Amino acid sequence: MVKEEFEPGIRDPRKTRLIYGGIFLLVLIVLGASTLPAYRAFKKFRAHQMTEEAIIHLEKDNFEQAWEKAQTAYQLYPLDAEVARTAAKVYSRLDPSQAVAFWQEAYELSEDREDLIELIDAAILARQLDIAEENIKELKALGQPLGTAFYHEARLKLLEMDVTEAIAAAQQSLTEGGAPEDAPFLYIQLTQFSQDPAVRAEGIEYLRELARKPNTIGIKALRRIGAFPENTPDELREVIDAVNNHPARERNDLLYALELEMRLPDASAKDNLRKASELFNKDDLGELTEYGRWLNRQRRYGQTLEIITEKQALSRSDLFLVWADALAALDKWDKIGEVLSLSNLPIQRYQFLLFQARLYFETGQYDRGEFAWTRALLQVANQPRQLWYLEGYAMRLGLYEQARETLDRLTQLASTRREAYEKLVQLEQKHGSVESLREVLKRMSEAYPRDLMVKNDLAYANLLLNEEVQQSAEVARELVDDGSLFLANRITLALAYYRLGQMSKAAEVLDTLGIDWNQARPGFRAIYAAILRANGRTTDANKLLTNINVGALLKEEQELLGQTRG
Repeated sequence: MVKEEFEPGIRDPRKTRLIYGGIFLLVLIVLGASTLPAYRAFKKFRAHQMTEEAIIHLEKDNFEQAWEKAQTAYQLYPLDAEVARTAAKVYSRLDPSQAVAFWQEAYELSEDREDLIELIDAAILARQLDIAEENIKELKALGQPLGTAFYHEARLKLLEMDVTEAIAAAQQSLTEGGAPEDAPFLYIQLTQFSQDPAVRAEGIEYLRELARKPNTIGIKALRRIGAFPENTPDELREVIDAVNNHPARERNDLLYALELEMRLPDASAKDNLRKASELFNKDDLGELTEYGRWLNRQRRYGQTLEIITEKQALSRSDLFLVWADALAALDKWDKIGEVLSLSNLPIQRYQFLLFQARLYFETGQYDRGEFAWTRALLQVANQPRQLWYLEGYAMRLGLYEQARETLDRLTQLASTRREAYEKLVQLEQKHGSVESLREVLKRMSEAYPRDLMVKNDLAYANLLLNEEVQQSAEVARELVDDGSLFLANRITLALAYYRLGQMSKAAEVLDTLGIDWNQARPGFRAIYAAILRANGRTTDANKLLTNINVGALLKEEQELLGQTRG
């Protein structure tokens, strides 16, 4: 969404409407307008006023305030398309599973095509495939343009693991009008899932065609070509030249070309850094900050300290953070300690405590580091933006326990609860245990009792641990019997039969799916392979495990393979 900018001295017209709205309400009260129509008009006006406030907060990423305003507006005047739409927009950012019902209501009240498209998108993101399918049919029934309908059908078919139908729908979206800008890239992505080498080659050739376009699509295509791991030095040079000479190139694209150039065997770091330096006006502290960030991303911390003086760093917060991160990356902890002892640093108190905690952790003072981290958490209280800053900082440094603490705090806020739980799940999958993952899923299940995917994931965790097997088997059977097309649900049911000793039933659940198992998650392939081995089908199991990333398996998934290894 494009944010409106207003010149100094010119009032944002939305705020002007809010002020006049308040005057209008005061007049209404003074006049004693107590009739039912007037009261309804008052509620509608006030609700619309709060939806405008909610959108302003949403544009500024003030999710907690946006959620409160949208919720209050909906409670005040629910049967209104704009009110329902605003609630849907807020939930789309916070929790797509709850956004679906609001988009449904907005579309029923407005019959607006754009509301229907948003409903489909929310349903796909929330994995409510039956609702998505039903409304894609509705969108097609509305007639031209049909590109968006086939684009979302391609996304739906991919979730159903039907790659062939997904590719066909994506192709159709390109021939119809009105498809989203990223429709060509969805088609290309889908072709790479195909088992047919000719289809994969066709997708790459189409990507190369897009790269010749003189617009932003051409730049996006070039970036995707540059990301190919099999690129030769000559192919990389072709991409670099194409980006540097592209009519739609911007500074970030030229920096990307320099990053590609650094991967060449004959690359000159000195020349590349000189070229990057020429893209920034280093007399402008804002530009200097951006240049420092880029250098840090390239791990050129020494150059960051060369271009940013201590005096400059102490003059503004964003420059200080870039400069201090470079010091930390070079283990200059004595210098950081010296700087932190200064008064009037240009950073907020919680950022000071964060650097202090890192200083203590890095110098082996763990108790003091934990105390400083706790103080930082207390300092930010329930402010989502600052909490996310702490979480991101902890994850970058590998401070996973501190990241858990911060995410736990974020799960207590309505506006960040869903995303925080999802990040906790990812954290436990990568850096925790199945036991800790299950505890998070239990809490998430209590927070979202109607979320079927959470139910499934909790059942799967129980079955991996070989605990609560009967109860988890019932959950898995119920989800599949209700018509779920998700592979995750089928895997959970198959694992349930495996744990119950019903090996032939476990195989039956998966044998008839007809999917490309090479595109499935490594953990799912491991479960199916264990089931195949338990049924004496060792050759099929070994074929399924070809090129599997064992490092991506949970410990219990690896143990299942070990128990059935032939």
